[in-house]
Amino acid sequence: MQQVQPDIAPKALKTITGTIRITVRLEVDAYGNVTAASLESAGPSQYFANKVLDAARGLKFIPAQANGRAVPSTWILHYQLKQSGVDVASEETVP
Repeated sequence: MQQVQPDIAPKALKTITGTIRITVRLEVDAYGNVTAASLESAGPSQYFANKVLDAARGLKFIPAQANGRAVPSTWILHYQLKQSGVDVASEETVP
């Protein structure tokens, strides 16, 4: 997966107390392009949720493989936003 960080102003990150957790579900086609993105968990801030969702839509994936052929896939991304920055962990759920 090609990482694209959310475009969040450092000043906005400084307003975070603790950790904001946002979860995004992505549908990816057989070419590795995101075809649909939705919030599974938006966290307490619509501003941060929108920034994360916009970044997730711009991701590019290595196509998933099944029986030697590229196939569509589904991914769940777990974002953690803190004053120090943004971390993301990903998990492929399909195939």
